[in-house]
Amino acid sequence: MKRVTLIRHGVTIANLKKFYAGATDLPLAPEGERQAEALAKRVKAMRPDKILSSPLKRAQDTARIATSGINLDIELDNDLREVDFGKWENKSYSELVRDYKEEVDRWFSWDPDFGFPDGESYKGFSKRVRGVMEMIVDEEADSLIVFTHGGVIGHLMCLILGLGFQNQFSLLAPPASFVTLEQNNGALELKESRWETGSGN
Repeated sequence: MKRVTLIRHGVTIANLKKFYAGATDLPLAPEGERQAEALAKRVKAMRPDKILSSPLKRAQDTARIATSGINLDIELDNDLREVDFGKWENKSYSELVRDYKEEVDRWFSWDPDFGFPDGESYKGFSKRVRGVMEMIVDEEADSLIVFTHGGVIGHLMCLILGLGFQNQFSLLAPPASFVTLEQNNGALELKESRWETGSGN
């Protein structure tokens, strides 16, 4: 039986300020580094055979800190990066509603043709995350750990649970939290019914 653990990176300044930062390559905040350190014991107990990470610094740093006692290379996968918000990068929700009200309404209506201004299209992001799910299903490692982002994890969970993508915000993992999946007969199943946080908070 294969086990897959999806881990969201630790907290960043953008998270603390509640800014949208997808493609912006931010480091962890000091609190995020502490969260990654708190993950290390749990990650080691998972006995991973393979470790994957988004190439963005906040995910890589979380992976590096959380797996510091494990003798495995961290393999980067570009498809694990967060959605590119384009012109919305490093803006708050109130700023978006003020400056892009029509576009925000289209986003939250889950218009399939929506694209972030000068950023990634929703169709493109969805296709990319579907590829991530297929990669996970095909992966031969018995214990796979994946360090990625909130949007990727939420989208993956909707795919795995057969939910509409409008549910992904309710499945948004807090920074430095993780969810464990098991693969039986080729299908991924949720092992935990709730998010757990590596920091214990």
